[in-house]
Formats: sequence, C-alpha cells, structure tokens
Amino acid sequence: MADVTKPIFDSALASRQATILDDELDLEDVQVSDLDWSNQTAKGISLSGVVATKGDFTGAVLPKAALRDVRLEKCQLSGVQIEEGGLNRLEILDAQAAGLTITNAVIADVTFKGCRLNLSNFRFTHFKKVVFEDCILTEADLAYAKLENVWFRACDLTGAQFSNVSLSHVDLRTSTIEGIKGVAALKGATIDHLQLIAMSQSLASELGIKVLD
Repeated sequence: MADVTKPIFDSALASRQATILDDELDLEDVQVSDLDWSNQTAKGISLSGVVATKGDFTGAVLPKAALRDVRLEKCQLSGVQIEEGGLNRLEILDAQAAGLTITNAVIADVTFKGCRLNLSNFRFTHFKKVVFEDCILTEADLAYAKLENVWFRACDLTGAQFSNVSLSHVDLRTSTIEGIKGVAALKGATIDHLQLIAMSQSLASELGIKVLD
C-alpha cells in the first residue's frame, strides 16, 4: 500500500480571525483558531492550505464543500453534513465527530487520527488512500462505499455497517470488528486469525448457516 500524502502548506501561514461562513467562501493559506461555524449552512465552500484549531463546526451543513491541504485539530465536527464534496490531503486530528456525515463524496489522501466517529455516515463515498488511526467508529455506516488502499489501525468498528461495499487493499488488522454488519462484502480486506474468529458468528448469520453447540 502506498503512503497517504500529507497536506501541503505555505511556509508562513497568515493568522486570521473568525471568518463568516457564506456560500462559495474561499479560504486560502491561513491559520485560524476558535472558528465557530456551528449550525450554519453554506454551499460550495473551498478551503485550501488551511489549519484550523479548536473550531466548532457542530451541525454545519456544507454541501459540495472542497477541502484541500487542510488540517483540522481538536475541532468539533459532530453532526457535520457534507454531500458530494471533495476532501483531498487532509489531516483530521483529535476531533469529536459523532454523527459526521460525508456521503456521495471523494475522500483521498486523508488521515483521521484520534477521532470519535461513532454513528458516522459515509454511504456511497469513495475512499482513496485513507488512514483511520485510534478512531472510534462504532455503528459507522459505510454501506455502498468504495474503499481503495484504506487502513483501519487500532480502531473500534463494533457494529459498523459494510453492506455492499467495494474493497481493494483494505487492512482491518489491529482493529475491533465484533458485530460488524455486511461481513459477506468484505472481499478484498485483510484481517488476522483472531478477527476471523470474532466475525465468524456474523458471517454465519449472513450466510444463513446454523451453528449448533
């Protein structure tokens, strides 16, 4: 598997105060902190070369958002909705992102590290070279997603939905996968022998196999 490409930033990012969110906002080569876009809606925003720390995006609705070369650190992303967006060369670090929704989107060269992503929704999204590391993804929904070169490292995927996914070079080793749904669609994934034992009951159930004591 190829390494995930990290965001590229200008050598000297300008500091900027809170920015008002509106349609087609174009924010470039800046560093912002304590940004508050919570419960706001804006279509077609663009962030490029942006570092945001401790921003509050809770409940923001951002259809067709384009994020490139962005780092979001210790941000509140719970309930954020991005549909048909493009996320390229991102680092999302230590985020509280329960219920994050990114659907019908492209996520490429992105690292999620130390994030709480329980109940997140990634349906119909295309992942290319993405790492989830030390993330909580319990009951996350990846149904109908396409995953290419994706790593789940030390993540909790308990109860996650993988029905109808398309996988190529996906590594689930070191992650907790008990109770995941759609295990029959995991062709193309790499697991270890202990994980195989853990998912055997779910696999038998989906295949209609009766297991007796």
